[in-house]
Amino acid sequence: MSAIDNDTDAAATAQRHQDDQLEARREAELQVLIESRLHLKHQIEDLVASHQHDRPPPFTSPELIIMAVVLSKTESCRERNIINWVRATFPYYDERVKDGEEHAASLGFDFDPIDDAMYSMAEDFFDAMSAWEVPMLQYGNYYSVKTEAAQISLRRWLEPERKGTFRFLDLPAELRNRIYQLVLVFPRSKITVRQPLSRRGAIDLYATERDTEYDAYYPEYRHLILKPNEILNIALVNRQLAKESLSIFYGENNFTFEGASAIDNFIKITPAQHMRLIKRIEISTPTYANLKAAFWKKRDVKMRSTVEALSDLILTLSSLTIMITYGNSTSDVTRAQLSELAMFEEYSSLQAVTKLVAKARKTTILFDYYGHNKEQAYIEAIQEPMLEKLRRLRGGAGVVTKGSQWDHRSWVIEFEGQGNEAEKKASDG
Repeated sequence: MSAIDNDTDAAATAQRHQDDQLEARREAELQVLIESRLHLKHQIEDLVASHQHDRPPPFTSPELIIMAVVLSKTESCRERNIINWVRATFPYYDERVKDGEEHAASLGFDFDPIDDAMYSMAEDFFDAMSAWEVPMLQYGNYYSVKTEAAQISLRRWLEPERKGTFRFLDLPAELRNRIYQLVLVFPRSKITVRQPLSRRGAIDLYATERDTEYDAYYPEYRHLILKPNEILNIALVNRQLAKESLSIFYGENNFTFEGASAIDNFIKITPAQHMRLIKRIEISTPTYANLKAAFWKKRDVKMRSTVEALSDLILTLSSLTIMITYGNSTSDVTRAQLSELAMFEEYSSLQAVTKLVAKARKTTILFDYYGHNKEQAYIEAIQEPMLEKLRRLRGGAGVVTKGSQWDHRSWVIEFEGQGNEAEKKASDG
């Protein structure tokens, strides 16, 4: 046998040995995961047994959901399976659902076995199913949770009480800032501010999932932050922690405001000194292709006043995104009537938004329309005078580029460079 053959056999033997080691390592890791999951199940079963008949049980809605998913036979389940487990495990919640069914029947209403059952069990149970704080993975209608994530979510029940003191401020500033970022900066640095659908408070905050790019393209899959106030509890410890943490929360997240009420309520509950820390903003403002000014004028004035209030509080922005949305269709409007529709000069809200551009280093404007020729003509009638005013506000600085985004329904215009404050003042004058 030649030396080459010997070398080939040795290399093949070494590769097989390496493959065997890799396979053995994978099997060992899998066995650890299986044992860890089984141990977690036993812990939850013992925990549930000790509180099964409490009235009410001491668990939060997110904790109940996590326990139901972990203890499911297939380790993934649907909303109905979660509800059934909670009702079968805790008589207290079963009675609440039955009471809800009886109350609905007495009023002549139908009782939804999923949505209404969740509202009957606990006020926040429905929101918790899709809340940002609940670390579930969703595939279609099925929910699952990783063992490590479940352990962290249930750690107050599963881990022994921690003793002693950790001197956080003794850490180097770089490490403290990294911890702040992990806790306070949301996925892809985006927080969506909406007017609440219920009486939770002045605003609702939404964030995207940490590991799902899908959410970046479908905003409706952003998840409600159940307790936003708790996120900033670290700022209540002392002045140094407040200064360090709030500068990162407001300075590194991108705040997306959906509508005038969201802006107005956010300003009301946010101190002015914190507003000045904000560096990234997205604003959605509508236009209305309707011949009757009464249809849109009041909303336009409301949007203008809130944007002006926001502009007064903001010092400088590193990034500003403006979405000019389309209020309704022009399908019943002829081309001859387009000239009669409200154009840029009549929208005081758009005038206010363009002034905010002067404070941004980079501005992206998205003109969203449905793609019909008449609607495109209407948007262009808004677009060109707006771009002209922006050029004057920017003092000719920066480059304007047009391009398509998503499904070609939006035009994208970007302004680079600092706004020209002198031109802004001249324009205001």
